[in-house]
Amino acid sequence: MLYTRTARLSVFLITAALAIGCGLNADARKRKYLELGDGYTAEKKYQEAVLAYRNAIKVDERFGEARNHLGKVYLAENDTKDALGELVRAADLLPNDPAAQLDAAKILILVGKYNDARARADVALKTDPKNIEAYVMRAIAKAGVRDFDPAIADIRHALELDPNRGATYVELGRIELLQGKPAEAEATFTQALARDPRSVDANLALANLTWSTNRPTDAERYIQQALAIDPGNVTANRTLASLYVVSNRAQKAEQPLRNIADVTGGVKEKLDLADYYINQQRADEARRILKDLASKPEGFAPATTKLAEIEYGSGNKDKAHALLDSVLAKQPANPRALVVKGQWLLNERKLDDALARADAAVKAAPQYPDAQFLLGSVYARRGEREKALGAYREVLRLDPGAANAEKAIAALELGTNREEALKFAEDAVRVLPNDLAARLLLTRALLINGQVERAHTELDKAMPAAANRADAQVLMGHIYLAQKNASAARQSYERAVQLDPNSIDALSGLVQLDANTKQLDQAQRRVDEALGRTPNNPQLLLLAARTYGTKGDNDRAEGLLKKAIDADPSFIQAYATLGQLYIREGKLDQARTEFQKILDKRPDDADAATTLGMLLDSQGRRDEARKVYADVYARNPKAVAAATNLAFLLAEEGKDLDRALNLAQAAKAQMPDDAGVSDTLGWVFYKKNLASLAIEPLEFSVGKDPSRAAYQYHLGFAYLKAGDKEKGRTWLERALKLQPGSEMAAEARNALASQS
Repeated sequence: MLYTRTARLSVFLITAALAIGCGLNADARKRKYLELGDGYTAEKKYQEAVLAYRNAIKVDERFGEARNHLGKVYLAENDTKDALGELVRAADLLPNDPAAQLDAAKILILVGKYNDARARADVALKTDPKNIEAYVMRAIAKAGVRDFDPAIADIRHALELDPNRGATYVELGRIELLQGKPAEAEATFTQALARDPRSVDANLALANLTWSTNRPTDAERYIQQALAIDPGNVTANRTLASLYVVSNRAQKAEQPLRNIADVTGGVKEKLDLADYYINQQRADEARRILKDLASKPEGFAPATTKLAEIEYGSGNKDKAHALLDSVLAKQPANPRALVVKGQWLLNERKLDDALARADAAVKAAPQYPDAQFLLGSVYARRGEREKALGAYREVLRLDPGAANAEKAIAALELGTNREEALKFAEDAVRVLPNDLAARLLLTRALLINGQVERAHTELDKAMPAAANRADAQVLMGHIYLAQKNASAARQSYERAVQLDPNSIDALSGLVQLDANTKQLDQAQRRVDEALGRTPNNPQLLLLAARTYGTKGDNDRAEGLLKKAIDADPSFIQAYATLGQLYIREGKLDQARTEFQKILDKRPDDADAATTLGMLLDSQGRRDEARKVYADVYARNPKAVAAATNLAFLLAEEGKDLDRALNLAQAAKAQMPDDAGVSDTLGWVFYKKNLASLAIEPLEFSVGKDPSRAAYQYHLGFAYLKAGDKEKGRTWLERALKLQPGSEMAAEARNALASQS
């Protein structure tokens, strides 16, 4: 009969329990369990040790020694939460045992509970006033709350008891570092090493300090000295591996990572080694480690998930999905597996399925930043901008400074909130100064904010690493275009096409240049050639449709847009462009149908809903339009267009003018420089018989956009109502010259006639 490891463990411990229980009293039984646990701990059989110590505690819940040993085993397995509970409980049960108090103090310091740690050190010192470690521990706790002078006093007291204890000097140096005294700290660490030349801690302290002060050669020397003393030291090996990776010597990081995996035998450490091999494109070596881990209960889920990721990255998508599904079959709420599955579904444009996995991951682990990031990514792809932003901001709450979320927010805000986009892009570059994607995003944000020269400077910084990237060349083309250097822009776009013949952005730039120079036939040839290569690319179909629309071939444009929608039913831009095409052709019913389709897919899409309201308004269906605007504004108080249009409708109808004024003022507060918003605010004042208040916002609108006759009509009527007949006449006459056939023209002529 085959047993799982857990089953074998249970059978073994039941047998052991029966044997221990025969003929022994309670005190003897608990001692036997303690001895059994200590034996397993010495052999690093931690699961067996945990069960043995728990059996001892079942015999006597107040068995402090067993709780202390159990806490240490939890700590060895990186289970800080359970370790904290057991070590503190043990210290409570063993008030006269200084060692137990100090074990509790150490873990309390580890979790940042410095005052509690200090109290435990005080208890230890009451029992043993000359306990050096208790003084040192109390000093560390005091330094943790920045109570430096008393901390130094405790260290000095410890040194009086033993002037040659190197470990005490190490802690003194660490406190000096906390005080911002690196030179003094280095001298103290050096003194610690002189007192104890075989101190691993002193060597590692000096390694960290010299590394942080940009002396990597010295840092490596100190780490190697530590490893010469203790070749299996996990901290020293991990530090050396990190140093090699950061200093572009990743190939040398293999040995220290192997050392860590061999010494600990832990799942996490073996996964780290597998990750190293994956990053070094040594997938077969990673697979060997992962397959071995996956055969063990504790390693099955993380190792199988990583194996699945290797297969997916190699193009074996069916095998990858099968592996990951085997994890989710056993652990349906495994957050990591759910996130990986959701990301793949997102890559494959299965947005509903991706959203379901993202929701499940967030439900299983609300504090897991990767789950929130996936949720944001799915919402962003679905066009649900506000929900995406909410998820990305939750990532930043859980992990402040998370550069992936900074970049995602910046990318989302580029089209709507340019200043916010720039802020997050700058934050991302500050966190990851060498991240090329972040640098390119910052360039894009600067360009959109009109900071063309700074954008050029930032892109120049990136170009040594990005010269052969199509997206970087596209950005350079955009910059040259903004600088009115069409020739240089064309060269950059053409270089981008050479690097990536399927780059839609590069093709779009060239098509724009062709259109600017009236070379529409050439623009058409470009998109037709591209369609010959990738006839079902939704973004290319959209570009081709816009190109044909510019040429006036609306039938061909319509067909291409419908094909784009067939290729990707979630491609909202295609629906919106088709709706706009119908509006230009006067096919308002068809236009309404397209925008309604967008809303069916994205009920919170304020832009689509506002456009639908405008279509209804233009068809004279004002009650329906008013309801649409009101619904949009209720869902999203930042929907300026909906608020403005609703305010204007209410003003025109003379209904609920107080509400109209509130809406217009709210819109003005959000978009103070928008001519349409200011015009609406002025018109609401006019309708409320507050003509003197109407003039300022109406003058602003006319100054901002002198070509709009409606603004001039409104300003003329406001001046007449305010009693300034001369200015009223001037603006109405100008409006009539601009648009004599306006709906307001007859009213303007009557007003002018009455002033004669």
